[in-house]
Amino acid sequence: MRVFTTLLATLASLAVVSATTDAADTLPAHVDLAAVASPGEDIPSADSNSFVVGQRSLEKRTLCAKDSDCNLVAHVLPLLYPNGAQCVKWLCVPKCGDLWDWDIFSHKCRDVSSDNENCGKCGQKCELDGASETTCRQGRCIATCCKPGYSLGDGVCHLNPSQQAYPHHKRSKVEPRKKLCPEANESACPILGSSTYGEAVKHLAHAGNQLSGVMLGAGGYECIDTTQALDSCGGCASTGEGVDCTKIRGARSVGCENSACRVFSCQAGFKPSPRGDKCVRARASAGIAKNATAHAAHKGLAAVRGAHS
Repeated sequence: MRVFTTLLATLASLAVVSATTDAADTLPAHVDLAAVASPGEDIPSADSNSFVVGQRSLEKRTLCAKDSDCNLVAHVLPLLYPNGAQCVKWLCVPKCGDLWDWDIFSHKCRDVSSDNENCGKCGQKCELDGASETTCRQGRCIATCCKPGYSLGDGVCHLNPSQQAYPHHKRSKVEPRKKLCPEANESACPILGSSTYGEAVKHLAHAGNQLSGVMLGAGGYECIDTTQALDSCGGCASTGEGVDCTKIRGARSVGCENSACRVFSCQAGFKPSPRGDKCVRARASAGIAKNATAHAAHKGLAAVRGAHS
């Protein structure tokens, strides 16, 4: 008799579950669950995102390791899990709608669309770097005011360029350009007429390092201080960069000072220019011109007299 009674009780409980499941398929989304809720279980409110589920009943029958473990629970009790079930902290809890998240402390779905303390999900504060004021909109944290040194743009505070801390990279060692000549003022000038003159000119014009290529060979260049060399003043005369001061027309005495030719004296009929960098023709004085004219006239008169005598 006792076994028969136990069997009847088991069949009755299965019938209640089946009736609950069938009713869930035909009832509206939000109904009074007083008739189907288990003892000690809280009743959902009209909003499926706001209901509270009794912790005791959850712990008793909804332990889980993953979301799929909660599928049976959601199927058997669809009115308690209108959006399905999920596994949170080893318990099956209702899935929440968009912009709602399950609160493990209050055991309910919380609105996370505009709560600065729970923005986008529970426990996520609306805080942004450089922002002095923020607001939560549609689950997204947006800056509305920035701290000094920041500029607001697209809901984010951007550090002003003058405030940015640029990363300091180790500077690569810069090798100084190697030179053929030891002194700072000296230049390696290709020797005009040498067999390597043409190649040396091209090399010096394009190579970043003098001490390479054809310049490593014996000869082909000479070290000249172009700041004071008479024949290569201001640069190598052989490459057209400098000037040969000794070839200044009409010059008698010249020099090279600070890479510029200077004329000290000129040949007869020439005189130094006002800038002293060349010789210009000198004009004859008025007295000399007058005497030359008188002398020519006297010679012409004498010639006429001789012809009549």
